[in-house]
Order: sequence, then structure tokens, then C-alpha cells
Amino acid sequence: MAKPRELKRRIRSVQNTRKITKTMELVSTSKLKRAQDRVVGARPYAQALAEVIGELYSPELAERFPHRVIQLQHEAEVDQTQAAVVQQQEIARVHVGIE
Repeated sequence: MAKPRELKRRIRSVQNTRKITKTMELVSTSKLKRAQDRVVGARPYAQALAEVIGELYSPELAERFPHRVIQLQHEAEVDQTQAAVVQQQEIARVHVGIE
């Protein structure tokens, strides 16, 4: 059996690790929230840019650069999917009470 001094040291070590872990979780939550706020704030600009690009888009350009148009469309779909996944994860965390 371990000595009382070793047990106390181990208990303090576990408590300190728990505090550090909780602090790291709070920092990461804050960073995630800030990143989500930036994404939401950038949406109007992205939508305006998409409208401008849509107005500039022509079938002649699509014929000259078909691979790039398809790639841009795919990237936009992936970004929307990733944003939805992040939102669902955050909702699940709040619902479970992890915050």
C-alpha cells in the first residue's frame, strides 16, 4: 500500500490535471465560439461575392475552365456541410451540458 504522503501527492496531481483540462476546454470553447462568430459575420460578404461572381459567370467561361467551376461548387458544398456539422456538435454539447 502507498504511503500517505504519496497518496496526497497523487491526489493533488490529479486535481491539478483536472483543473488544467477544464481550463483548456474553456479556452477551446471560446476559440470555437469566436471562429463561429467570424463565419457568421462573413456570410453576407460571401453571399454578395457569390452574387457578383454569378453575374460575371458566362457559359463561355464554363467551357474554357470547366474543372475550376466544378471545384469551386464542390468547395462551397463542403464548407456548408462542415458548418452544419460544427453547429450540430455545438448543439449536442449544450444539450448534454458539457459547455
